[in-house]
Amino acid sequence: MPDNAFIDSNIFVYAAFKDASEPKCKFASAFIQKFPGDITISVQVLNEFYNVLLKKKVKDIIIQQMLLNVMDDVRCVNLTADTVKSAWFLRGKYGYSYYDTLILASALESDCNVLFSEDFQHGQTIEGKMSIINPFI
Repeated sequence: MPDNAFIDSNIFVYAAFKDASEPKCKFASAFIQKFPGDITISVQVLNEFYNVLLKKKVKDIIIQQMLLNVMDDVRCVNLTADTVKSAWFLRGKYGYSYYDTLILASALESDCNVLFSEDFQHGQTIEGKMSIINPFI
């Protein structure tokens, strides 16, 4: 297991929908449980999760309770002006979307050695410090 894992919002979204007919949902929930106390996320992950679930017509109070449960089990880092500047650099270097590079910047600033997401190139190493792994592969 990695020393410090950053998990992107898409995995938390899948885990929120424990739909037995959807393999990603079942897998995501079990996957998150493998990292007790070793998960880092950013405020952006919380916001993306909230936004996706709102679009799926989940009630605010339910989303808020889900997020409170998530926040109890992870280290949540803030976005800063330095995070934004780092995202600009990473966008220019790697070509990901701005919001994706904010995720990269947050994970790097948090000294994560792995970023779990399905939104990036599986197996890519960022800045020689962090590997990207798509756990669904």
